[in-house]
Amino acid sequence: MASHTFRFKARWKEELVVIGPSGSFILELPMGVLTACLPTEQVWPTVAPDWAIDLWPVLKAELERWCAANGAGLEIDPNATVSPFYDSSAHATGRTIRMAGWFAVMLLLIAAAWLLLGPKVH
Repeated sequence: MASHTFRFKARWKEELVVIGPSGSFILELPMGVLTACLPTEQVWPTVAPDWAIDLWPVLKAELERWCAANGAGLEIDPNATVSPFYDSSAHATGRTIRMAGWFAVMLLLIAAAWLLLGPKVH
């Protein structure tokens, strides 16, 4: 089985989330005629995340395979956009909830310590 550097997830907002070895970004994925849009190799270094600048040939090859497997076209366009991806998934939300839980526990411990060790009122 071939290893892959990138994974792809289509989202409802005509976006293709590209998950790479050091981060994620979004490419356009118009749904009228399903087509992934990738900037040209010449433009790529000016729009790509720093960690992905040298990976354009790998990204293109893997995106071609993904497009073929998913019935999508691939358009190499100097005006194609690359956007940052902000994780709002359940995993990220769960992490936020866990952090809020720890914060609440710390507040309870501080309150308990204050009640037990705080100034005595006679």
